[in-house]
Amino acid sequence: LDRLVELVDYGRSDGRDVGVWVSQKYTSDFNIEGWKNLLFGASLSGAVGVKVDFEELPDRDTSVRNLELEEIAEVAGVFELMVTFHGVPNFHGLSRTHPNVMNWEGVRGLEYNRFPGAELSPEHNAVLAFTRFVSGPVDYTPLTLTASKMGSTTVAHQLAMTGIVTSPLLTI
Repeated sequence: LDRLVELVDYGRSDGRDVGVWVSQKYTSDFNIEGWKNLLFGASLSGAVGVKVDFEELPDRDTSVRNLELEEIAEVAGVFELMVTFHGVPNFHGLSRTHPNVMNWEGVRGLEYNRFPGAELSPEHNAVLAFTRFVSGPVDYTPLTLTASKMGSTTVAHQLAMTGIVTSPLLTI
């Protein structure tokens, strides 16, 4: 916790708020008490939010995960923390019940462009505006200018994505 406080203070000294990225591979055995402790620590450190990464547990039962997401969102709200869920399926209505939930993934994102044969096409991004983005805020990085992460898109395509992605919290 001391190191986290130090990092948050460093960010704040430069006028930035800090969020904490929590990898599920380190919290896979957490019950709600474990999450309460983690979120309490994040709150004490001065962090404004957490990004919970469920990417390490792709085989988790969706109904179990949805209950887990609800509980995490509720506890984070008690500690006045914003939440982003990464590596989760599309989850309708969560941000209405828990306004501290900024977004959730539920979409194949730019990280797939790192894997040969799995690159996302420009058409994939065009379709998202009429499919996934309609159902709520999305945890999606809309812009990269790194050639290896752009896939078959162009710089113009990447810039246009910043206007197409609807989310209260964008990672660029």
